[in-house]
Amino acid sequence: QLACPLDLGCHSVGDTYPLVPGHEIIGIVEAVGSKVTKHKVGDRVGVGAQRDSCHSCADCADHDETMCSRAVYTYNSPDLEGHNTYGGYATGIRVNEDFAIAVPEAIGSAEAAPLLCAGVTVFAPLQRYRRSGDKIGVVGIGGLGHLAIQFAKALGHEVIAISTTADKEAEARSFGATGFLCSKDAEAMKKAARSLDFIVCAASGHFPLDMYMSLLRKDGRFCLLGIPEQPFQLHAGSVIFNRACVCGSLIGNPDELIAMMKVAAEHNVRPKIETLPLAEVNTAVNRVRSGPYPATAASSLFKLPLVRCQCI
Repeated sequence: QLACPLDLGCHSVGDTYPLVPGHEIIGIVEAVGSKVTKHKVGDRVGVGAQRDSCHSCADCADHDETMCSRAVYTYNSPDLEGHNTYGGYATGIRVNEDFAIAVPEAIGSAEAAPLLCAGVTVFAPLQRYRRSGDKIGVVGIGGLGHLAIQFAKALGHEVIAISTTADKEAEARSFGATGFLCSKDAEAMKKAARSLDFIVCAASGHFPLDMYMSLLRKDGRFCLLGIPEQPFQLHAGSVIFNRACVCGSLIGNPDELIAMMKVAAEHNVRPKIETLPLAEVNTAVNRVRSGPYPATAASSLFKLPLVRCQCI
């Protein structure tokens, strides 16, 4: 189980207590319901940020369960019966079989865990929106961004890493970026105008959206994955004059999680992680909260016994 920045907001007003966080879980199936067909006792599976959906709405019928209005999140969320859910810091979890994802043998448990949230969060929009031959930009070379670079490369694309910090170039290239842009270099940004087809924005801080929109070719897309505290301002001309779109994406549905794991296993896509013993859990959380954490560390892993999973 991981110390992910998403878990750091679990002590805010409106949370339901008792609260057990954790949404990137690797476990061994210890029991299955009578109607379960996808898993058996002893399987190694992963559970991400969502553990169930209604299975009956139009979105679920389209295999787009993340958009379900009754989506059940892995912790601090009412389940379909109205009970509060508890996450991966617990010793066990009961989850709908569709949301327990088989982990390929090629991927270790410590490396698989971040893929269940950070990995699928960047993989899903790439699979959904990219087109063959697209030149792809990745804004923000952190926990999400370093995986976005790897997945975009694995899917056969030229990848340009974009950061406010010039000294991230070497590391970005080590993950597979073929080019690098420092967004604070006005001349470089001007030269790169209309050079990208699709931009994955993994940054969560506030930034001038128009500046990044200028990098898109006609019919390009700018996909937001983070939620800045302040609203964006966007000039209409930034989308009108090159028919550009601003879109967003939320984690990933079970089909996308399965596809993501397959690509990660086949192309050696791996998060940069640090493992820590459970006794240092508070240290890990405080390091992620206080920052700056190593730029490309997806999270801190608490070295727990694998979580016991029950599939229903």
